[in-house]
Amino acid sequence: MATEILSIGSFFLEYYLLSTILLYIGLVGYVILIFLYLCRLGMFPKMVLKDMLDPKRVFFYFTFVAGTDNLATRFVMSGDYFPARILGMIGLFSAVVLVYFILSTLIFHNTLFCINR
Repeated sequence: MATEILSIGSFFLEYYLLSTILLYIGLVGYVILIFLYLCRLGMFPKMVLKDMLDPKRVFFYFTFVAGTDNLATRFVMSGDYFPARILGMIGLFSAVVLVYFILSTLIFHNTLFCINR
């Protein structure tokens, strides 16, 4: 996410070569991140579910949405609209799923503030 923010800033400052290098570094990092998320989901599904049900940890998954949208924004700036559309759809879908999942988690599965009687 930070790499793409620097890439966007470099683009605005007209350091196009640096911006392009950072774009591709961010893209490689994004692919690695997706691979690691899938590995974690495949190898430790119970831990992922535990994190998703924990109100203190579930918000960390929004970094995926932010990173996806930053990468899409940088592709738009380069005029590469096809990968930007794909990334934008992934970002929108994951944001909607996470928002509804987090809201349902906080409402129905939250035991943090429950009072035992």
